[in-house]
Amino acid sequence: FMETYPSMKVIVPHLGAAEYEEMWSLTDEFPNLYFDTAMIGVKDNPAFDDGLSSFDNDLLYHISDRILFGSDFPNIPYDYQNSIQGWLERDMESSFYEKLFFLNAEKLFNDFIQ
Repeated sequence: FMETYPSMKVIVPHLGAAEYEEMWSLTDEFPNLYFDTAMIGVKDNPAFDDGLSSFDNDLLYHISDRILFGSDFPNIPYDYQNSIQGWLERDMESSFYEKLFFLNAEKLFNDFIQ
């Protein structure tokens, strides 16, 4: 799809679960590929094993310009705050959180407006 429509903005849900590495490896080839964090990185997530804890922060920093905070609220089987808390407990640099919670979405959606 992305080879056919390279200018199309694509947001992959759940950070590409359960094909994280395969999906993330596409970011170098497709600059319009983004990921949302819905149900991923959630503290005590009963819905599914997010698998994110097995990745070191360097891998997340590599795609940090492509990650958008998403929660799937209100359709979630846990407290909304858990979707934020799990990410904050990763203890990433503040620049990562600025991108995750604001800057990446601002850039993506401003591109639609312009």
